[in-house]
Amino acid sequence: MRDWYNGYLFGETEIYNPWSVISYVYEKVINGRPFPAAYWANTSSNSIIHDLVERADAEVKRELDQLVDFGTIEKKIHEDITYDDIYKSEDNLWNFLFFTGYMRKVSERYSNDDNYLTMRIPNREIRSIFKGQISEWFDKVVRDTNRGVFWQAVLSGNTEEMKKFITSLLKKSISTFDSLESFYHGFLLSTLIGTPDYVTQSNREEGDGRPDIVLYPENPEDPAILFEIKVRKSFAEMRGGIEEAFEQIRNRRYEEGILDDGYNGVVSFGVCFCKKAAIFEKLNP
Repeated sequence: MRDWYNGYLFGETEIYNPWSVISYVYEKVINGRPFPAAYWANTSSNSIIHDLVERADAEVKRELDQLVDFGTIEKKIHEDITYDDIYKSEDNLWNFLFFTGYMRKVSERYSNDDNYLTMRIPNREIRSIFKGQISEWFDKVVRDTNRGVFWQAVLSGNTEEMKKFITSLLKKSISTFDSLESFYHGFLLSTLIGTPDYVTQSNREEGDGRPDIVLYPENPEDPAILFEIKVRKSFAEMRGGIEEAFEQIRNRRYEEGILDDGYNGVVSFGVCFCKKAAIFEKLNP
């Protein structure tokens, strides 16, 4: 509870979010819910965070990355800010987030007649709200991008074009998510949904396991298309990630499972991500 709902300051007094604490206790004791949740997210539209993410330039993305990774940022504080001033500058947005409880003070300094605060996200509840808004924004970026070029590259097996397209999209993401395989999985899945004449499925049982993503053809003469995803922390390890993906496809008999379902053939790709880079390679029969 401390990690999720503590961390707010009234003057120099640290307090918990009372609404979230009451909601958490009620859900845990009365309803038996075992895990915490972002109850504050249900009391507001969080439109200010949404607008900050929507308007983010490279610098704001860097700051969001630091915050979501439990880091800090420093901003000049204007205590006389009003709601009408919010969108006049990015600093005003940060100010409003501070005064509405989405940020907490770590330290402050006074310089050239201005007051500067070092701030961070107060707890995991608010961090989850930031992460949710960032994820929604990036999903929208993917949906609004013309994916026709990528789909054509997939259908023709052009791994170089697939790499170029995915890497260009990844450069727009927030770096904090770049170590999570679940982020890359969801990201690639969202780019593949809508591939003409194919139905996209995730983690469907095939062979002796569950391949990450499979495109199942609507036309009986077309092959199914399989993607197995790996993530590495350094670029030098990406080749090993591809080999691991290939080994998993073979050892768990994914292709045999798809053929047993009655499909005419399978084209399999190993995919490896590292930070904002991706490589695709076709598995040879």
